Amino acid sequence: VPAAKEEIDWEEAMKQELSWLNTKGIFSLSPEDIEEISFLSKKGTSGHNSRIVYENKEFIVFCPYVSKYPYELRIFSKESHAHFHQMPDSSNEFLADAVFTAFQKMKIALDTPPFNMFIHTAPLTDEFGVHMHEFYHWHMEIVPHLKIDAGVEIGTGVAINVVDPDECAEIFRNAKI
Repeated sequence: VPAAKEEIDWEEAMKQELSWLNTKGIFSLSPEDIEEISFLSKKGTSGHNSRIVYENKEFIVFCPYVSKYPYELRIFSKESHAHFHQMPDSSNEFLADAVFTAFQKMKIALDTPPFNMFIHTAPLTDEFGVHMHEFYHWHMEIVPHLKIDAGVEIGTGVAINVVDPDECAEIFRNAKI
């Protein structure tokens, strides 16, 4: 019987896996390296898990790794669809829950900032004969307006985000609704 995500000791699981790989000679790590990597693998403290803000049965809200703006949020369906309008009606309640939670956490953590929200969906027609739709995953993007672009951004078109997405996600996770 698979364990629930909350019941898994991620640190111990990683330690066991790394030790086994080390013993089999697949790679060579010192015991100190195994301890450090295992410690960092705790759910919510490294990798994509550290950027997860909220999830329900069908959707996940997270701060993207390479975000253009501070406190940017993305909402993805756990089931891949290229087009927003093809989402099953049974998913509406879960999408509403994810969007509501994202907005409430942003309101609490950032003191009701102005924002833009976008729905990114694949084009309805395939004009170039390339079947990109099977690879595209529609999603929502929420961008709070907290900074003003300056010389580098305006002059080069390169975005500068000085806020770590891991820290943003932690602030959102800690915002109690």
